[in-house]
Amino acid sequence: IKKSHMNNNEYPTMATTSSSTSSKKKTSCEQMYKKYHSKFSSIETLTSDDFLRDFHTGNNNTTAGTTSNGNNNSTVTLVDVRTKAEQKVSMIPGAITLHEFELNLKQNPKQWREGGQLVLTYCTIGYRSGLEAQRLRELYHIGNIKHLDGIVPYTHACSTMLSTMEMKEHKDSISDMMTSLDLPFLIDPKTKKATQKVHVFGSTWDVASDDFQTVSFSKLDMAFKGIRVGFKAAILQVKETFQKCCCSRSCCCQYQTPQVA
Repeated sequence: IKKSHMNNNEYPTMATTSSSTSSKKKTSCEQMYKKYHSKFSSIETLTSDDFLRDFHTGNNNTTAGTTSNGNNNSTVTLVDVRTKAEQKVSMIPGAITLHEFELNLKQNPKQWREGGQLVLTYCTIGYRSGLEAQRLRELYHIGNIKHLDGIVPYTHACSTMLSTMEMKEHKDSISDMMTSLDLPFLIDPKTKKATQKVHVFGSTWDVASDDFQTVSFSKLDMAFKGIRVGFKAAILQVKETFQKCCCSRSCCCQYQTPQVA
């Protein structure tokens, strides 16, 4: 794992972040996630701003993978589809791993099938979450599934929320502020404590908010993991093409001119 230039004990304060740099990163981030999400038009996107507003703000009563909405009692199963190495750095509170979710699915599939509880997948910035959302929907017949814009856009939404709450005047680190607010935006899954570290996969996607400390894979690790993602995407594409072909043949057969005996 390749870390950013910051040391573990160094945290950016709200006062030292550059608004112009942060603004450029946010713009680049939005362009990236929209590009990736456009590849999965059949899967609806939920923005991090909406997620924080509807399922996270002021509500820390989360169970394993399920976050409640205090306004209308609706719930969402938040699924982190990233690698173990990325998850070790930080996760969104209430999220479970893809492996854990699939185990839950096999034990109690009715909870999520055919319009049941909302399943929300997330990755770095939307590509892997889109792939997995498609796969989960087709394999397990999940009726209500969306994917989050990504953990990188999520950092910008967190910074926006802090700004809205007028916390910018404080000189504390984000970790200190989140602790005082009892509102952990990201947690270390091992300690369950708030952290401002976030894994961005590679330097290309290092457009997280300046209020967070970024971590990324080395170029070699990123190459291997990129090949794996590409392979999975190719398999899903082949399956989709095959299904369309079968569907087309089925329709043609229905409208064949009947033979007269």
